[in-house]
Amino acid sequence: MEGAFACEALGRPPADASLVVFRLPEGTRVRSTGWKGGRFRLALPPGDYRFLVHGVEIAQATLEVQVREGAGRLDLGTLPLEPSLLAEHYGKPPPDWTVSEARGLDPGATLADFRGRWVVLAFWGYW
Repeated sequence: MEGAFACEALGRPPADASLVVFRLPEGTRVRSTGWKGGRFRLALPPGDYRFLVHGVEIAQATLEVQVREGAGRLDLGTLPLEPSLLAEHYGKPPPDWTVSEARGLDPGATLADFRGRWVVLAFWGYW
């Protein structure tokens, strides 16, 4: 099986991403691989599979694929992906937002209040 991923909004294949393959219906993880340049090639036995694609530049996507007995080489062609939120904003001014609560800032402070000054944002969470 082979194919490629493309993201029209990026104007090029995603630079780096991961493809995780699960066997259906049980959802057993059977393969995990990274790729560069948007192309992939896998050897899978007959069965039903779910592909999970994710990366910094692309939004997470899933695709279900069936490999039939005796099908020979399966070419999936080029599969479209959507850009990630980060990729959509890279190199552009940040969107305006308001701080609801932060140590040392007045409630309602906006990013525009810091124009011309360095701002370091650290996002974290349990996900």
